Amino acid sequence: MLGTSYPRASWWIGCIFGGLVFLACWIGAIAKWGFLLGAAFGWIPAAIIGVIAAGILYFLWPIILGLMVFGAYASWYYGQ
Repeated sequence: MLGTSYPRASWWIGCIFGGLVFLACWIGAIAKWGFLLGAAFGWIPAAIIGVIAAGILYFLWPIILGLMVFGAYASWYYGQ
């Protein structure tokens, strides 16, 4: 059942990561522009960036996961 489980996993991974990126960008906007302007208007660019990040991760999460595993192995192997 790879045909149905892969899109479902991609959707969940994209949504979780996009939500985390949204929160991080919104907190960054509040830190940069102050609470009043950052909380009122910072969600707009944060939402755009979050949707872009979720879309990218929806399609590319296996490649990103493979690069992370390879990087962890390389740092362990060459770090000795």
